[in-house]
Amino acid sequence: MIEDKRIGIIFQQTQAGIIASLALNDLNETTKDVDTLLNEATKIYSSATINMKKILDKNRKLRSKNKEIPARLMWDLGDSIFKLVDELRNKNLILENIYDNLTRDINTSSGTLKRVLSLRRCIHDRESLPENLNWGSLKGAPRKYLKKCFNEKKSK
Repeated sequence: MIEDKRIGIIFQQTQAGIIASLALNDLNETTKDVDTLLNEATKIYSSATINMKKILDKNRKLRSKNKEIPARLMWDLGDSIFKLVDELRNKNLILENIYDNLTRDINTSSGTLKRVLSLRRCIHDRESLPENLNWGSLKGAPRKYLKKCFNEKKSK
């Protein structure tokens, strides 16, 4: 059951791996066993960041070969972030400083994160992106691209 008040969570890198922590004032807000909650959150976050790193590795390999980056690949990154946020929300948690956590843990810029999240917010279905559309042609303005697509469909 999801309560009204979400609990803020942060993740930190240690030599042992990623650990989750809650603010002390949020400890009173949870009815769940704190250790269980933190372990579940850590598993969710670790799994998500591993997936995101794989996507970014594909991106880097394509760039190193001077190949175009498929927009769908970057949409996948945005979708992974959406899924992470949703899974944590289902545990009644909210990821604080999401950009700080992810830029550190998946080694990408906050600008890239903002652009992929903007793409994912604008385009809900991966299949609505043309398979041959490259990231470079729309990374700066996914909303503009979306409006153009809908205007073209309306005129047909």
